[in-house]
Amino acid sequence: MRKSSAFLGVFMVAAMFLGGCAAGGATSEGMTVKAADIKTAPSPAVAKAVGVGVVTGGEPTNPLLLSQIDNPAFKHALVRSLYKAGLLAEGGNPKYVVAVELIALKQPIFGWDMKVTSRIRYTITDAVTNAVVLNEEIIAPYTATTSDSLIGVQRLRLANEGSARASIATLIEKLNAAGNRTGKPALPPSSPPPSPILMTATHTL
Repeated sequence: MRKSSAFLGVFMVAAMFLGGCAAGGATSEGMTVKAADIKTAPSPAVAKAVGVGVVTGGEPTNPLLLSQIDNPAFKHALVRSLYKAGLLAEGGNPKYVVAVELIALKQPIFGWDMKVTSRIRYTITDAVTNAVVLNEEIIAPYTATTSDSLIGVQRLRLANEGSARASIATLIEKLNAAGNRTGKPALPPSSPPPSPILMTATHTL
């Protein structure tokens, strides 16, 4: 009996440090870009011109399963991030509207390092004509380590947030680059989905 109790204790401790079962979903604050994530000034073509439409594909977190990213939290993070980047339209009258589809979230179940890779599609349309002007699928991995948290479930949540944050930061860079190429308030026609963009915990864009 004592051996069984000792084994159970070791298993529970290992599960706490290595396991990824949920202790809360990704937070909007954790998914919002930081100042260091924004590498360029807002392009005049898209500055204060972008609104956020529907966000789909996210999932609420089941406390018994893995931490997830839900739609309202991601939308809030995107709105706050666009505001920080100087791209969010003021007064509810955007020139462009971005719709989001969270396609996939690749997650580990156990591990010291928790690497999460998000696959998110952003579709940007002209608010007047509804024409699609940019259609991007961004793949963004992010790894949370024991230096971020010793608790496995917290590392997984931090990895979820980091991956989402890296994805949003890449979107912002693409919006600014598109605006700078044209030099006028219109984005270039959509091109085929780009090759995966690899992000790391240092957010190198």
